[in-house]
Amino acid sequence: MPSFANLVLADGQATPVNHTFVPTSLVENLAVYTDRAKSIKGEQPYATLKLVAGKSATSVSRVVGTVAIPLYDAVNGKQVNVTRVNFEVIVPGTSTQAQRDDAAAYLKNLATHSIVQTMVKGPEGVY
Repeated sequence: MPSFANLVLADGQATPVNHTFVPTSLVENLAVYTDRAKSIKGEQPYATLKLVAGKSATSVSRVVGTVAIPLYDAVNGKQVNVTRVNFEVIVPGTSTQAQRDDAAAYLKNLATHSIVQTMVKGPEGVY
């Protein structure tokens, strides 16, 4: 079982900078992490991770996560919008270790694939 420890994630700037998301709360298996580099809560990026375990060894479990990047208007003192990344991995209890390994690798590699990167950064659709 992974420990509730810091997440260090690089940003997407021209010269990437690592951001430390510190454990903020852990309630009912929902882990919340916050990048506290900014002093105002409304402008702090955060991440969540949760395992929704199946009721038996053969039932489906889900790994659910979010990264939220708020845009904060300091002049008016409010959050303008939030860019959000959501993911869900559905893991049947009967899946093999090889299938789970593949799912983890595909998730990682899909996020960094040029098609996905272009769609997010553009934003542009596949043609």
